[in-house]
Amino acid sequence: MRRIRGPIGVAALVLAILCGCGHGHGANSANWVVFASDRDGRWDVYAVHPDGSGLIRVTARREEMAPLLASSPRAEKLAIVTSAGTTVVDANGKRTSRPGGDMYATPDVSEKGEVTLASGERTSVSPDGLHEAFLDAHHRLWIRAINGRAHKVAPAALTSQLVWSADGSLLAFTALRARHAQLAVVRPDGSGFRVLRRSLEGSDVYPNSWAPDGKRLLAVGGNHAGVGPALLDQVWSIGVDSRSALALTHAYPDGGENIRPVFFNGKLTAVAAPPAVQRTTRAGARTVLRTRYLVGEVRLSGARVAVLPLPHNAQTPRPTFPFLVWTPKSGGTESWPIPACAWPEGLLFDGQVAAFDCNNSCCDTVDEALLVLHVGDPIPFEVARGQGSFSEGGTFLAGYGLDRGNVVYARLREARQRVLWASVWRLGGQGPMQFEMLKGRVAGYSNRRVAVLYGRRISVLDESGHQLYHIALPRTKTSGPPQDLYYPNPGDEPQVLLRQDVGAVLQSRRLRAWNARTGRSLGSWSVPPGSKLEALQGKRAVIIVGKTVRVLDLTTNKWKILRFPAFTIDPADGVAMGFFPEAAIRADLDGQTLVVSYNRSPRTAEPGRVVFMRLP
Repeated sequence: MRRIRGPIGVAALVLAILCGCGHGHGANSANWVVFASDRDGRWDVYAVHPDGSGLIRVTARREEMAPLLASSPRAEKLAIVTSAGTTVVDANGKRTSRPGGDMYATPDVSEKGEVTLASGERTSVSPDGLHEAFLDAHHRLWIRAINGRAHKVAPAALTSQLVWSADGSLLAFTALRARHAQLAVVRPDGSGFRVLRRSLEGSDVYPNSWAPDGKRLLAVGGNHAGVGPALLDQVWSIGVDSRSALALTHAYPDGGENIRPVFFNGKLTAVAAPPAVQRTTRAGARTVLRTRYLVGEVRLSGARVAVLPLPHNAQTPRPTFPFLVWTPKSGGTESWPIPACAWPEGLLFDGQVAAFDCNNSCCDTVDEALLVLHVGDPIPFEVARGQGSFSEGGTFLAGYGLDRGNVVYARLREARQRVLWASVWRLGGQGPMQFEMLKGRVAGYSNRRVAVLYGRRISVLDESGHQLYHIALPRTKTSGPPQDLYYPNPGDEPQVLLRQDVGAVLQSRRLRAWNARTGRSLGSWSVPPGSKLEALQGKRAVIIVGKTVRVLDLTTNKWKILRFPAFTIDPADGVAMGFFPEAAIRADLDGQTLVVSYNRSPRTAEPGRVVFMRLP
């Protein structure tokens, strides 16, 4: 998105906000498409003109759940339902608010501004009351005249996605096909079936609302940006002649996810945006990034810091904040929306390329994707996906590594805990790499060496899969197959890092390091309970213990301990419900520079902290 700069640009922007304009004929007579968007990390209501121009912000509440939207048949009333209540906007722009609102219901607003909320409806009745549509037990769509004969149409998705035109002459719905969803319309008598748009493979497309004249349909579908299934839902305006389709929103570089569009014919006044999601401050020799959301893992490479948001439960109905690259010297940031990523983890970063696991697994089900982002490129790339269940099997990710722009990742196919096949692939400038048969999980990649964790040993292999050496691990209580052992005591699970010159593993309160070229031991050190191996750089290791960062010099055996005022987040309490920090603080090291992330109380306006500092 282009930004206006300088005093003239600021004045023009202020004027636009005050008058709510931005289209050739002004906001008083303009038609709008109103929708919900999480483009700044929280849900709010935005609007554009029907040609996609004149974007304005309608609310500035930063909701955790997407607001519900509805417009009246003539689109002269707009209803906005949030957790705080319901607001009705009339054609003159007057807003009337009332408490109460069911965030799991379907809203409807009349021309008088009366709002009803319905939930659990099994049929969809046409506006003229003459026909009803419903799905049978096999998800087949039927339409019948009231008390008349039913007509079978096609397999369909959900009853809530059956949308009638204002005059009841057409029904829009999502037709199910083997590899694609189809946005289709049909007449009440079952005739005139036609497909308006097909979804991308692995994504959905569904209708949301009609224009008052019935000539165009607003729909939601995944963007087409070359990112594989890593899609964000976007708003489309589609002509019922199926010849004209216009994307009104765009996910990248900073559009986020956009859903629930409705037409509105009236005046809308733009509201000012809340304070920036992040800002840079100076505190003596330290440079501090403050964020309006909770931060998680950090990685440092040269002058750039990569920051992931704090993971949250995949069942928690809140958007995910963006992945961020911060340049402390200038204070500048570059961010990417993370598509439907509840649990971002395993961050790797080399200054130009970032990779992390976008994990939405829950209970017995595995659903994760390896995302790769390049600094300067607004679009993330989904390298591989893992899906299945622990009981039945599936295709799963088996670790990954990053070295000088090259990403190495492993995938395996399991059926009832039996490995059918496993392989290692490389994405980058060195060409493809595939081992004939991988045993274990990729735990690190550096200087064309791959560390693989299998059972009670770490094998270091070259790029052809030939073993260079192995590191034996102590015997601990485990269960499960050797390629994915389960450790009843979390402290016994090995934490492995492989760098250009040094490798290390932390297990059972013991840190061991070795020469990465030869496998020769460099020493062993006792560490406190609950220690986490965060970084390995040169001859130094960084360990997290509670609210302290401990830097160990492997050559002198000396420790440097730094304490930070982190807030301990409990996923069960009401302060930060559903968030799951792996540790109170996270850290990385590059040369003499240390970066540390932690969170203050979530009740504060800027709870996230990322500190960039020189080691004392």
